[in-house]
Amino acid sequence: MRSRHREEFPKGSHVNIVKGGISVMKGRLIFGLSLLLAALVLVASAQIHQGRRIVTPRLVTDVAAVQPGRAFTVGVYFQIEPGWHIYWENPGDAGLPIRVTWTLPEGFRVSPLRWPTPRRYTESGGMTAFGYQDEAMVLATVIPPASLSGESVVLEAAANWLVCKEVCLPGAAKLQLTLPIGRTEPGPEAELIARFARAVPQPMSRSSIRVVKVEWTPQEARRGTLRLELAGRVAVQEFFPRRMKGAAIQHGGVKVSGRSILIPVELDARETIGDTVSGIVVTERGAYELRATLGSAFAPVASEGVESAKPAPAESEAREERNELETVPEGSAAGGANWLNLSFRVRGPQERSHSLVMILLLALLGGIILNITPCVLPVLSIKILGFVHQAGEDHRRVRMMGMSFAAGVLVSLWALALIVIALRATGEQVGWGFQFQSPTFVVVISTVVFVFALSLLGVFEFRSPSVRSRWLEQPGLVGAFFNGVLATTLATPCTAPFLGTAVGFAFAQPGRIIWLVFTAIAVGLALPYVVLSWHPQWLRFVPRPGAWMVRFKQAMGFLLLGALLWLLDVLGSQLGVEAVIWTGVFLLFVAIAAWMIGQLEPHTSSWRRWGTWGIAAVLVIGGYLWAFEKELRWREARALASEQSATPSADEIEWKPFSLADIERRVQRGETVFIDFTADWCWNCKVNERAVLQSEAVRRKMRELRVTAIRADWTNRNPEITQMLNKFGRSGVPFYVIFPAGRLTEPITLPELLTPGLVIRALEEAGPSRVAGG
Repeated sequence: MRSRHREEFPKGSHVNIVKGGISVMKGRLIFGLSLLLAALVLVASAQIHQGRRIVTPRLVTDVAAVQPGRAFTVGVYFQIEPGWHIYWENPGDAGLPIRVTWTLPEGFRVSPLRWPTPRRYTESGGMTAFGYQDEAMVLATVIPPASLSGESVVLEAAANWLVCKEVCLPGAAKLQLTLPIGRTEPGPEAELIARFARAVPQPMSRSSIRVVKVEWTPQEARRGTLRLELAGRVAVQEFFPRRMKGAAIQHGGVKVSGRSILIPVELDARETIGDTVSGIVVTERGAYELRATLGSAFAPVASEGVESAKPAPAESEAREERNELETVPEGSAAGGANWLNLSFRVRGPQERSHSLVMILLLALLGGIILNITPCVLPVLSIKILGFVHQAGEDHRRVRMMGMSFAAGVLVSLWALALIVIALRATGEQVGWGFQFQSPTFVVVISTVVFVFALSLLGVFEFRSPSVRSRWLEQPGLVGAFFNGVLATTLATPCTAPFLGTAVGFAFAQPGRIIWLVFTAIAVGLALPYVVLSWHPQWLRFVPRPGAWMVRFKQAMGFLLLGALLWLLDVLGSQLGVEAVIWTGVFLLFVAIAAWMIGQLEPHTSSWRRWGTWGIAAVLVIGGYLWAFEKELRWREARALASEQSATPSADEIEWKPFSLADIERRVQRGETVFIDFTADWCWNCKVNERAVLQSEAVRRKMRELRVTAIRADWTNRNPEITQMLNKFGRSGVPFYVIFPAGRLTEPITLPELLTPGLVIRALEEAGPSRVAGG
């Protein structure tokens, strides 16, 4: 039996990679025959006009064989006669987009089509079109099942298109490709597919561009201009809009003017207006997806008779909505984020008004508690090792070590405070742990943690190339300072009781208050270490230094490697599994460089020391250029992992994506909504999810009350999530809130640390959904 797919499929699930195989001879034979068959089919599938082939399509993949469970890329490639063009997913004022219907073996899944950035054409009559000329390709990801039988698989695609020059001609072809089952290797078309994949726009999260304002300027009864005001450090050169629900775009008038995108629109009186506008922005750094919530931009038009931003309910639920939604506030916004401006009556733990002295005290307590959060636990190993080294030493030196560690913490948090102040001055919305939303930062801190682990494992000891200052040679002050820097860096993804209140207050205050709060957090984070260093008699429980310290030191190195795995998991969620692989390659170069430095003897000549350091630097830079720039191309990387989230089983919670407009719609129509504000770099979040939210008791209660679960994933920057956190006076994750059915202004909040009983009581207080979620 074979399954048919039309461009879309349910969100992918995690797959197991299973080694399968047939002989190499058979595999090559099948693949060679398939290429021969494909060449013969080209003649039959080509589109002919006046004796000339104007479009020749073919089905291509980036692999030579299909490995069970291993995803690969498939593309429909079009070779186009010069002067002719075919169309993008939004063809513009006229034309038809490429359509592909897949026929795949049983158990195979295929992603939605991915479209390279198009070009703009002006056709006869002054109509504007978006499409491709000379050659084009639409791509998709295919995921085979975990096990396959037989020696080969057959992939089929039915493609339809419209090609235009002076005349327009529809085209169609049934394409087929046979691939052997075996170990995945790059196929002969891998480079062709990679070239088109690089032309696919990057996710919006990879760009600094964002929409800060959406404004509708009416010109006639239902005509006007939609203006998207942009912010960001990159100039926009071109914008390709996608189609809008309930509106017809006049594509010829779409233009970029300064920091704004202007979209002429004619509204359809017979259809509701959609709640988003999306498209592709082209900059000198590449093309990016752009999506903006319309919110109440069309509210004046809606009052004249066009319904805006609220999807019509199912007929079976319409009567129930009319009867049950009388509790919705009259001032509720039509869509988007405007409903956050309403006055909330929050139940549960909430941010009360505090004096500055109380805020600083909460920041101090939060900093102290950070020392026992999962984020900082790996660095505690270094602290413990420092206590061991200090046992029996001069009291004055022990105190200096403590103060050096505190200085590292203070300097780090002061630097972070200055960055926050500077970003807020430019209008950026940031929160606690915001730096972990940058893949570049995650790679840098991963490298630092890896180097620290190598040092603890005995691969090398850090020495500067010139050792003229003896205090730099001695482990202690410098090491303690950088331990403080590392502890601070790894602490920022976590939050703790009291800390959320203090930081949430600070992020809404002037720069000097931010600086004071961050200073209090730094004092709290460093306080336990400083107190122990000033009271060395409390260190009597620490054994005297001895041979056992070597093994203890190595064990602490493995603990840091565990922290590295967590950071690589964060990177994988941002840039995909391939980024984890190539980061591992880069870290291998770093390890070789560290090992070379570790071979230097203390009295090695200066020229040899500098030469070794130079070779090590070349290795690290070369490894970076090869792994990240040449192979990964991480500036162009697409977060494919986000397209393949796991499909929940029947007894698991089905998490829906975060959207302010969607939350408003669901609550108003009678759904009880539970929102989990989380991030892959937030260790506290993962502990709560695994220990509490995934517990059988909580899942059973959610099913019983028909609660809609929404996951606000803050792994990458998301202005809407930041806006909602700010509404509740929060600046970081984890955070949890429940909106009872029909009561949009009466949310129930939960604390950072959860228990199943606490969540269940809050769900029971909120009550069940009055309609089935959808």
